[in-house]
Amino acid sequence: MGYTAFLVYSSFHHAWSPWELRYHAYFMEDLPAPMVIIADWIAALACLFAVKGLLQNSGPSKKWMWYSCYIGILVAIFWTYYIFRLPRIRWDVAWLPLGPLIAGALSLYVDHMLLESMKDISTLRSYMYNFKAL
Repeated sequence: MGYTAFLVYSSFHHAWSPWELRYHAYFMEDLPAPMVIIADWIAALACLFAVKGLLQNSGPSKKWMWYSCYIGILVAIFWTYYIFRLPRIRWDVAWLPLGPLIAGALSLYVDHMLLESMKDISTLRSYMYNFKAL
């Protein structure tokens, strides 16, 4: 949620004073200002989908985590394309393409680990009741 709030703040800041933020100013010659704002909002949406998928019950909510991954891939392709168009690759903006992608992948990983933990807990509980039956 913090990263999402940062992206929303970043897009509003870019709307009020374009190209003032260093990580957006690198793309001044290649991108129009509204595209940067839209890219930030889409990245924030991807992160919100990941959070929504984690907060809902498992199963059908996984679709939100997968949507987050798909949108994260699109945002990563968009920013990577423009990073490679820079005269010199700036590694300090590597978080632009990787942030939403990592959010979606991390949510899927956390959901997977929680499901495995729940299975292990149910297995341990069944052992306990089997032991009491003896």
